[in-house]
Amino acid sequence: MAPHLVDQAFALFGPPKTVTASVRTDRNDSKIEDAFDIALGYNGLIYWCRSSLLACDPAPRFLLHGTAGSFRKHGVDPQEPALVAGAKVPKLGEGEWLVENEEMWGELTVAPSLATPGTLVKTRVRTELGDYRGFYANVRDAVQGRTELDVTAAVGRDVIRVLELARSSSSEGRTQKF
Repeated sequence: MAPHLVDQAFALFGPPKTVTASVRTDRNDSKIEDAFDIALGYNGLIYWCRSSLLACDPAPRFLLHGTAGSFRKHGVDPQEPALVAGAKVPKLGEGEWLVENEEMWGELTVAPSLATPGTLVKTRVRTELGDYRGFYANVRDAVQGRTELDVTAAVGRDVIRVLELARSSSSEGRTQKF
């Protein structure tokens, strides 16, 4: 899970300035690390990547807080469960693939302002459509020399470096510079 969460941070904000982490084994009989909290430090921003196999009540998948409000989104991308269940997939570029039900959309809460003192404004936000196949089509096209890779080897290397720094941060009990 950690490489995917860190890769999302890179896609949104680029490489972090610092890495602070707790990487651990929470389950008594586990022979692997099964939980982590990784804080990626950017100028004026902390991006948290968290996972635990002990969580019986899942936290929001995305939780953002800013000076004007917050955004909360529960649930997983519907593509994988649908594929496992045998969903018929339209050809790439032909029709929408797995529009998420409205009850799973995120919620934006805007803080009170001078214009609306004391009033929180909550709005449901439609989930953008995802499609894993675009990633694989890009790899195919890059191998065939028709385009550049969207996710480069340098990004893969940097994600691995963040994970190495997370382990180091956890074992040494200190923040690491990227």
